[in-house]
Amino acid sequence: MSKETQLILVAIIGGMFTLSVAFLTPVLANRKDKKEFKRKHNYEQLKELYLHIYSIAVQSEYIRYFKKKYHTLDFNIWDYPFLELHMSKTVIKNGRITEEEIKNAITSFNKEGIIDLIFEKSEFASQRLLKLAVGYRYVHSNYLKESPFQDHFQEEELRLISLIVQTIVKECNELLEECNMKYDGKEISYGIMNLDIYNENIKYDQY
Repeated sequence: MSKETQLILVAIIGGMFTLSVAFLTPVLANRKDKKEFKRKHNYEQLKELYLHIYSIAVQSEYIRYFKKKYHTLDFNIWDYPFLELHMSKTVIKNGRITEEEIKNAITSFNKEGIIDLIFEKSEFASQRLLKLAVGYRYVHSNYLKESPFQDHFQEEELRLISLIVQTIVKECNELLEECNMKYDGKEISYGIMNLDIYNENIKYDQY
């Protein structure tokens, strides 16, 4: 192979390399930007919505755990997919004794609180969660009203809140995983909250 041919081949290879770099650089940069945008959006979803509604679901599951452990009341997850607390106090108004509902941080952790947050922060909710919330809002507004369809509304109310809680548990952990934060693989797989932490015993370091 002559020297001139070698120079031509080197020039061609160099040109092809330059073209490849010129083509791949924006592609790789675009892919990196998309990945970074997705991670940032996932973090915003966690911060603005999912960790809040997940904590409401945690309270429900702890109530279930506590009632079973100390009161031997088994509120199974299929018949009671979500538990919330209602508190009241006796007050005297105009000489009459009445019961007044107590509103505080604990009682505000309820089903309506979840739905309100989903709509308030809808830009951070998944399509699935939004669809379930829309359906639940409709049946929740009707399930206590007497009508020929009351049984249907009550059945749907239980079914939809169960799906909403499962979705929250799974999607919150999926977002944590995407953000390289600690997550629970069991909760992703089954959509049921892992309560093992409540069975842990206190441990002290030995000096």
